[in-house]
Amino acid sequence: CDDLKLLEARMRELVDKDLPFHRFEVQTERAIKEFKKSGYADKVKLLETSGEAYTDYYTLDDTSDYYYGKLVPSTGYLTVWGVQSYHDGILLRVPHWKDPSVLAPFVDQPKTYDMFKENLRWNIIMGLNTVGDVNYSILQGHATELIQIAEALQEKKIVQIAEEIDRRYRSETPVKVVLITGPSSSGKTTFCRRLSIQLKACGLKPLSMSTDDYFVNRLDTPRFPDGSFDFDNFETVDHALMEKDIMRMIAGEEVDVPEFNFDLKTAPMLFVHGDKDGWASMNSVKTWEKMRAMGIQSELHILATRDHCFQKTASPGTGSYTYLERISEFLKEMKKL
Repeated sequence: CDDLKLLEARMRELVDKDLPFHRFEVQTERAIKEFKKSGYADKVKLLETSGEAYTDYYTLDDTSDYYYGKLVPSTGYLTVWGVQSYHDGILLRVPHWKDPSVLAPFVDQPKTYDMFKENLRWNIIMGLNTVGDVNYSILQGHATELIQIAEALQEKKIVQIAEEIDRRYRSETPVKVVLITGPSSSGKTTFCRRLSIQLKACGLKPLSMSTDDYFVNRLDTPRFPDGSFDFDNFETVDHALMEKDIMRMIAGEEVDVPEFNFDLKTAPMLFVHGDKDGWASMNSVKTWEKMRAMGIQSELHILATRDHCFQKTASPGTGSYTYLERISEFLKEMKKL
């Protein structure tokens, strides 16, 4: 459309001018004043509830904005991108992650789009448009209500999914296997349990199994270039055995599914978690508490100023230097059994 062509032309013009991005680190109060002047109410709400004494923000010509990441030095670096119409909006296309000199191919993802559209509808129901809105609502004492509404909306969705599975199961070509996917710590197990309850309410008798129970031996686990384990790698799981077991269950056979679990033969564990990590440190805390209750040797260290990391080397004051010693002691004890 004409508006899209005008937008793209203006963007190309800014790139050709090679305008510099300027980064400022100021007291948060000053940044709030800057965004109030620019009319960015969402940025104002976010910064007013951030609890941070200092804030970074960027300017491009006479425009100010706030970002979580770092920006390139100037607009001249932004040569590979594209814009196109998509549903009732505009899609900004970015460089290929393997080769930033070429534009990533367009892949239509209607289910992902529907998910974001549904999320927008949920936010409207809850009266939330930005993170700043969430923070203000919490400060006003509405946290419990927000959680309850979010849980109710999710439960309604799970009911809809369960009813669709039930419909397909009772069709002429019954569906017998439902797969749940997602990255680490995304809530797959919790979702599976809640879905199982709703399936039982439909009169079905679901059986659940986890890919975690089919992890290959640790020595066979793929690694990253730095030597750390890549637990999200496809080869981390014994897919041949899992497929065999699934097919046997579909055929009505009884299967002894392996179980990934912790017991008193579990090696001593060390949890080192950066408190600024995007993955909530409470996951590590809960696992550590459970292992301690089971009598399994474990240590937990929350590093207040660290991001996503795993401390591979000893650091004074953290106690992590005892980890290898504990492993050695454990292996010696295992030899005696």
